[in-house]
Amino acid sequence: MRCPRCGATNPDTAQWCGQCFGRFSEDAPEPAEAQEIPSDAHDVVASEAPAAPPVAAGRRGFRRQGDDIQWACPRCEHFNPIDLQHCEVCGSAFIERLRDDEPEPSRDWRAAVALSALAPGAGHVAVGRHSSGIARLVLFAGWLLGAIALGGSGGSRAVTVVAPLLLGALVLWAGSLVDLHRLQRGDKELLSGRPLLWLVLAVLTLMGIGLFASVGGRAG
Repeated sequence: MRCPRCGATNPDTAQWCGQCFGRFSEDAPEPAEAQEIPSDAHDVVASEAPAAPPVAAGRRGFRRQGDDIQWACPRCEHFNPIDLQHCEVCGSAFIERLRDDEPEPSRDWRAAVALSALAPGAGHVAVGRHSSGIARLVLFAGWLLGAIALGGSGGSRAVTVVAPLLLGALVLWAGSLVDLHRLQRGDKELLSGRPLLWLVLAVLTLMGIGLFASVGGRAG
């Protein structure tokens, strides 16, 4: 059977074209001219055996579910029916998965580490981790400036608030350096998402405990 769309040769029992993945139908128009198939073309031979196990999601991932063929989204890795031109989850176009992977941009990791040593988060921004880097910059600057401002006012209450702020800023500074080395090795960050949220909650909790102890000490 020759595909009426691309001209590829398929078994007579095939329901899908192995070249363009178009569905065969009885009323499909015949091609105006027969197309020559290159000698190195790879025809997918349909099998009447039970459905093969799903192919791992990736830029070239396809899988069969019964008589249907599905393609894996190159961004969210969700499998979509072959009839869909866009991912039903994130909206990415089917054509994106056929494009060649773009080379990774070169990154100066030494400069990124130096920037992160001066201001946690600046190194992440330098290597393209903008959301994570900006969050770290805002937290570090807020905690450090808050500690300096409260420390200058003096008093025991100021000290109980300054200590958690400085501790959080120190953990964020060290964690940012560690995370840059992990990113360079291709590992995930330690302080991102939920762990970073837990750090913020820990600093706020220590500040609350310090204020409560200070007020209790004065009342006693």
